[in-house]
Amino acid sequence: MQGLIVDTRDGRRRTFRWSHGTVKFGSGVDADLVLGADGIAERHGTFTLDAKGCHVAVEPAAAPIELNGSATRDAPIRIGDVVRIGPFQLAFAESAAPAPKPAFAPAPAPAPVAAEPAMAAAGAGAVPFRRKSQDSARMRMKMAGQGINSDGMKTVAIITGLIAVGVIVFFFGPGSPWKDMGDNITAKKSNAIVLMKNCDFAGAEAKVTEIEQLTDDPDVKADLVKLRSQIATEKAAYAIGKQELAELRGKADATSIDNFQRLIFYFQNKYLRFEPLCKDADDLLAQAKAGTVRASTTQPEDTRDFSAHGAAPGFTNRKGNGGNQ
Repeated sequence: MQGLIVDTRDGRRRTFRWSHGTVKFGSGVDADLVLGADGIAERHGTFTLDAKGCHVAVEPAAAPIELNGSATRDAPIRIGDVVRIGPFQLAFAESAAPAPKPAFAPAPAPAPVAAEPAMAAAGAGAVPFRRKSQDSARMRMKMAGQGINSDGMKTVAIITGLIAVGVIVFFFGPGSPWKDMGDNITAKKSNAIVLMKNCDFAGAEAKVTEIEQLTDDPDVKADLVKLRSQIATEKAAYAIGKQELAELRGKADATSIDNFQRLIFYFQNKYLRFEPLCKDADDLLAQAKAGTVRASTTQPEDTRDFSAHGAAPGFTNRKGNGGNQ
């Protein structure tokens, strides 16, 4: 007996060819014809082939099947009949002649599955059904794609998980060149920011240029545009601070030490983020206190209220009210 099995869920087709004997069908791994779907019992029923033809019988605990559209549990099968078992539809094309040997008798070692005539003719879904052993039945189920089974799904999930882990390790593992490149870009960005804070603006811009040559990532490129703009802004502010510090040096001999100290602290509060400028301001104040930069006693003190700008009030005049110590 031979024919065609159609899975109505996705239209998948496969051929079958049975010798005389009993063909057990169901969703279990012990079935000769494995039909994996909801509503199909592990041992749903049997097809019996003999010299008289084919006969189908359904197990008492299983749901009835349909024969040419009518429900049945026990009926003969003729050429041209259509049997529906759950979502599977079996069409019977022709009957095999009686065989002199017992049904499903052991045969010589089978050829590889890919070389089976039925497989070659009908594609990956076509599998000849021969009884060999329970292990052979399980193998046929997994190789022929006869429905979905939990063991197969678990195997697929495990393989998929291992592949995903391998990809993650390749891209982000300790020895990954991709991870090293990402770490290198992050380190160079951090170096550029440190150089900018240390007022080495030329070095910071050079680091940004190095990063631009390492990647084409649009997100990284956008961050670099922002960083380069920030460096330019800080560079301009630093230049203004240098100019103001030069102007302060010119005022050192035109005001008292106390007032000059207020001006220095106001300047440092304004440019606190620029450590070199603050250090230069400390050096200038030390020079003024040491007399290297003399303050004039002929000019009035700057009486502006610097407390509103964060300067520390209450410093003791080194030259009381503009006079000498």
